[in-house]
Amino acid sequence: MNNKTILLILLISPAIVLGLSSLAFSLGYGPEATKNYGTFFEESFPVHSLENLEDNPAADFSGRTWILGIYGDDFKNKEKAMYVMKQVNIALNRDIYKLDRYIFFNHLTDLNALKEQFPRVIMQQEPDETLREDLEKFSTDDFHKTDKLFLLDPYGRAVMYYELETIDPKKLLKDLKVLI
Repeated sequence: MNNKTILLILLISPAIVLGLSSLAFSLGYGPEATKNYGTFFEESFPVHSLENLEDNPAADFSGRTWILGIYGDDFKNKEKAMYVMKQVNIALNRDIYKLDRYIFFNHLTDLNALKEQFPRVIMQQEPDETLREDLEKFSTDDFHKTDKLFLLDPYGRAVMYYELETIDPKKLLKDLKVLI
């Protein structure tokens, strides 16, 4: 074999491998499960039309930070959720500024008490109930039946959620370290 044939084989082989793997994936031959510990939403959806209540800047979905949040209206165990979110944020160590903690709500009765108790958590009020409805619509189960933390990517799309009662903060941290 001459050198041109070997060179041609070396140049064409990555394209063949890429084409065959793309074909196999589109035909349904692919990984069955992921290594994520949370539950993905059926479809990622944008979170918009949120108005900020504090002096903190409004939610800036420009690729800067991930958001770990709760929807606070029907949330039963806010203290545990804030503790888990704080634990995970501190455990991120040098990446601590790549995660923001939010409480999203529509009508929250204990807003002032929450601001005093959790001063570094950003409170976001939504003028309508679009986020609440989208969380319910795109989750695989009844989203507001139990307490759940959810994760938003830096561009404002809801990606996955975690059951508060069964969550292991170490596993949530592993997911975040992969994402961040």
